[in-house]
Amino acid sequence: MLGTDKNKIEASNSNIFDSLHVFDFFLLILLLFCSLTLNVYQGIRIRRTPVNQSEYIAAPTLDIGAYISDLNVRDINNNDITISFGVINEYTILFLFSPTCYWCNRNMANFKAIASSQQNSYNVIGISLTDNKLLDYIEHYNIDFPVYTNMLDNTRNMLMARRVPQTLVVSSDGQVVKLWLGAYRGETKRDVEKYFNVNLPGLLTDIN
Repeated sequence: MLGTDKNKIEASNSNIFDSLHVFDFFLLILLLFCSLTLNVYQGIRIRRTPVNQSEYIAAPTLDIGAYISDLNVRDINNNDITISFGVINEYTILFLFSPTCYWCNRNMANFKAIASSQQNSYNVIGISLTDNKLLDYIEHYNIDFPVYTNMLDNTRNMLMARRVPQTLVVSSDGQVVKLWLGAYRGETKRDVEKYFNVNLPGLLTDIN
């Protein structure tokens, strides 16, 4: 009798352990499935979410009050150009952008509105971080203010030009007196409109 009871207990314990193993196995499968589903969902969100470089790239930027010396760039005809603020008698509006930047493209109508309304009061300059398809880009958006590109390393480092779009207002002696990061929306749009006393058209919706 004792032997039989012992065998029954061992069989019962074995069944319990087998059940636990089966439960653990299905629990592991469920966790893996949930993890895979979450990863796929996040991947879809990332692919569908346009990247605003100024929001997602953790890089330093210039501070208000910083000074900028000569800018060594090239024009669209590949000529070396040096922009010296010391010989410019008026303040400069400096647009930093890239043709491949989603929010730069959406903000272009605002850039152009500022350039058009302020051209008699400011020296307006655009600097692209790349020359890739830049001529097509200028033609597509009918940009009528001077655009430069191919910054030398010293200029790129001085401007900390890693986040776009950026809008800088620079005094005649090279001091940064105003700086806005990102496209003009919300509080940024209101601040820009107030500073330049202009009504902006807002962000473009069709940027094809």
